[in-house]
Amino acid sequence: MWCDNCLLLLPLRAGAMAWGVIIALYSIAGGVFLLEWGQYLFFVFPEWQIYGGIALAIGATAAISVIALSNRSFLWTRVSKLIWPFVIVISAVRAIIMIVELQRGKSNIAWECENGGQLWTASAAAGYGGSTSFPSGFCTAGFSSIYAAFIGGLIVDLVFQLYMFFLVWRYQKRLQHYQNMQGPFGGGTSAFLFLSSSIYPLSLRNSLDPLRLLLLGYAMFCPPVSLHPHVCSIPHLAPLYSAFWDPVSIRDPCRQQYNTQRPVALAPTLAHHFHFRRPSESPFILCSIIYHPPNCDRKL
Repeated sequence: MWCDNCLLLLPLRAGAMAWGVIIALYSIAGGVFLLEWGQYLFFVFPEWQIYGGIALAIGATAAISVIALSNRSFLWTRVSKLIWPFVIVISAVRAIIMIVELQRGKSNIAWECENGGQLWTASAAAGYGGSTSFPSGFCTAGFSSIYAAFIGGLIVDLVFQLYMFFLVWRYQKRLQHYQNMQGPFGGGTSAFLFLSSSIYPLSLRNSLDPLRLLLLGYAMFCPPVSLHPHVCSIPHLAPLYSAFWDPVSIRDPCRQQYNTQRPVALAPTLAHHFHFRRPSESPFILCSIIYHPPNCDRKL
């Protein structure tokens, strides 16, 4: 059995979305900073533009992951899972090069700070400068602080990316596991067969009732999963059911064989206690139904 909650600091889908938003925000901010002021820290054209472009690519990848998770898209979640390893490797290589280049250019950075934030003479002569000047806060902090902050930030960035990849992989596996489930299990009847053959609420006799057709449509798109024998639950339609009738009764599918009628009361309030929910976790979607007819060997 797989573990859906291992190594999770937050709920899987919502936590992954929040994690992705954080990565997107600081990556885009870092990319803009490098594109705007990178020439004051790096002195080989166009390395600061490459570093900034990679940062923006990381932010875009995180944004794609957030969109995929928010839409519960199996396709785009898988695309994100495939992209992240490449992004992480590129980020690791970038981090090493940035650290080396910062150490190599520390004397140039010190000169810039001593001369009021002017661009290094060779860079200015090559036309790398723009309308901006070197932020005075960097000079106040000193090169050692800047160097330590860059190293720490790059390491934290890699850790965040690795964990984001894990979250996307974990969610994609959850979708895959549930989509691969095949029913019925243990002699049960799959959701759409159960509905089409035996869901006759006592208050609704018409087989062409619009609500019943709506339930049938929902059921056909949901993977059936096994609940406890003799238990039928419609967790994601609990508010809808409560609005139309309470309690809901369903006739036993064996009534024709045994000439009996065994109403099975639905318990919407117990729906949240079942863990066999659709991976999308979307409300009002009928999914978690497998009915085991009591003492009934006849196939529906």
